[in-house]
Amino acid sequence: MTSIKIEIVLILLELYIKFSAALRSTSLPIGGLFNGLTLPSSVRVFEKMVQKSSTGFYHGRSLESSVIDSYSISLEMCPFTSDNHGIAALIDARPTDGICDTICLLCNRYNVSHLSIGWETTETLPTDLFTFQYHPPPDLISKAYIELIKFLQWDKFTILYESEKSFKYLEEIINNWGNPNEPILFRKLDPEGDNREAFKELIKVAHMNYHIIILDCHFSNVHKYMMEITQVENSTEYLSFILTSLNAYSLNFHEIPALMANVSTLHLTTHINDVKWKDLGINTDNEPIQLETALVADAINHVGKAIRGMMGDSRSFNFMNIPPPPELCVRGSKTDYEEVAWPLGNELRAALTQTTIKGFTGFIDFDEFGKRKNFHLHFSKLDGNSRFVSAGSWDSRTNIITTERIVNDRSKVLKPNSKIRIATKKDLPYFEIVENSNGTFYRGFVVDLIEAIFKQIKNETNIELEYEFYKVADNKLGNPIPESKKWDGIIGDLIEHKAELGVADLTVTAERLAAVDFSTPFMVLGVSMLFKQTEPPPPDMFSFMKPLSLDVWLYLATTFIVISFILLICARMSLDDWVNPHPCNLEPENLQNIWSLYNCMWLNVGAIMTQGCDILPRGPGSRWVVGMWWFFSMIVTASYMANMSTFMRNNRRNNDIEDVKALSEQTKVSYGAVQNSATYKLFKVNSHEDLLGIRMTLFIRRFRWSWTRPDHRYLRFPMRME
Repeated sequence: MTSIKIEIVLILLELYIKFSAALRSTSLPIGGLFNGLTLPSSVRVFEKMVQKSSTGFYHGRSLESSVIDSYSISLEMCPFTSDNHGIAALIDARPTDGICDTICLLCNRYNVSHLSIGWETTETLPTDLFTFQYHPPPDLISKAYIELIKFLQWDKFTILYESEKSFKYLEEIINNWGNPNEPILFRKLDPEGDNREAFKELIKVAHMNYHIIILDCHFSNVHKYMMEITQVENSTEYLSFILTSLNAYSLNFHEIPALMANVSTLHLTTHINDVKWKDLGINTDNEPIQLETALVADAINHVGKAIRGMMGDSRSFNFMNIPPPPELCVRGSKTDYEEVAWPLGNELRAALTQTTIKGFTGFIDFDEFGKRKNFHLHFSKLDGNSRFVSAGSWDSRTNIITTERIVNDRSKVLKPNSKIRIATKKDLPYFEIVENSNGTFYRGFVVDLIEAIFKQIKNETNIELEYEFYKVADNKLGNPIPESKKWDGIIGDLIEHKAELGVADLTVTAERLAAVDFSTPFMVLGVSMLFKQTEPPPPDMFSFMKPLSLDVWLYLATTFIVISFILLICARMSLDDWVNPHPCNLEPENLQNIWSLYNCMWLNVGAIMTQGCDILPRGPGSRWVVGMWWFFSMIVTASYMANMSTFMRNNRRNNDIEDVKALSEQTKVSYGAVQNSATYKLFKVNSHEDLLGIRMTLFIRRFRWSWTRPDHRYLRFPMRME
């Protein structure tokens, strides 16, 4: 009885083996190529998924190589695929550094679908038609980064990289950056060495805190670089980073509490598929899923669906007579490859191109050249809890970033027991330090302004912020230090992050605006000039004579007398000026002449006073003399009125300098300005190098009264904004 049972078991086992062999003969073999640089989780996921589908349309086996270089692995592929162990599709999980290496070329020669997990350049895809690139193409990734930089509203950036392959990976960013006036800074990082000197040079000298920093490195090295940055720069809240690694979203920065920078990243995978990963034997709580593992899982699902769709068409396939795939061995000529190329390679390639799935990395879809398309990248930002939070997504079809959630910048999170340092300068009436028996306290317009601002913040947000004032060294506002990119004074402290705010009577200029940001000015004043009012002169009863000089008055009096005598003589000699004293007597015995010296003077006085006279000469000679006197009187009167008007206007005017231009165009009055202040540069730029004759007296100290003249007039800038 026992022997009969054993025979039955053996018969069933033999039938199972034959049935399994029959099934395997009708399923396509898939290989997974791994080496020492691939993740153990990728190998486990591959084996788990092919084990679950071993009785389906495909079966698979992992090909683990002990070498790393491409040529050595290609030599191992020959024994891996010999003795009827060929593969119809190869899932290549090795990092290839962006090139189609020997394995890729072998698969394309044998019409074996090469499912690449690592990123590759798109230039060779039209010729290597059997390569499918599951990693998003680098040109589309670069476009996403360009949109992210624009979305974050940065106009200049720095690229930190580990190897030269970054230039190929970020080529589109470098070539298509639309701001030629702001050159891109490049710095190479050493993953094994100390990079603090490089970070110090960039942050302290090149001031890359005003750039967005693109950090292109392996995501496992991000913590190392961030730690070095915090050792160089205490105020990291002024730094902004974009991490190019698509695995960076899985990092947390609890171990670097000093890092307060704004950090953004793009990624394909999310944490929403944790249940599916647990079905594959991976606990995402202890082992964050990396992009390579997710792409391996998507490649298996995609090729499996493509094979099922291809083999489900009974009109095209005979299930029992599928030609076996060829051995992946190196041959001597192109003809040798064509003779043994797999006949069904084109059908499988077409099925892969037409098949789409929704995988762990989103929508899987390929164009005719095996380039991935129609995918989304998730946009995440580092929050106050040191973890990445999804804020939106980027669509490869529209090249637009859509905001799905508002995530506050990490830089807005205050450090524990932190105070906002406010830099200012001692300058009345803005800021003054008062020391007495009760201690030291501050007063002035700046103090009142800051108290009102922080009070308003507390009323609106219910957040009470602590702040402290301090006076900058040398009491300077801030000017560029010659032959360097540094500034002194308040602006220098802001650039060096010694202070978070600067409040002072500081004029907004283009040069300063390029170095720091300004708020709306709390007070706007131009360059003003103030002259001391001169004391009016005492009244003078003969002031009416001042429009004309004494000589003119003497000449006028002499001319008046001479003309009066000439008129008297002419009137006496002229017969027409002798008239009948009695008009009723037609034949008078005596004629009368009214032109006495008195009347002649009266006529001349009336003419010069523009009042006329009741008597007029009749003779041609006397009239000619009177006419000439009238003409002379008109000229003298007009000249007197013009001089009188000028004289009265000069008495009312305090100074002949009416504006800044007039001040700069004269040399009689000396004037000064604080060295390198906005007023100083205003005159310096408009001086035309002494063509206008400007003579400037520079004062290092702040002045109140700049100059004194003998007539006791003073020039003063009453409210000087430096």
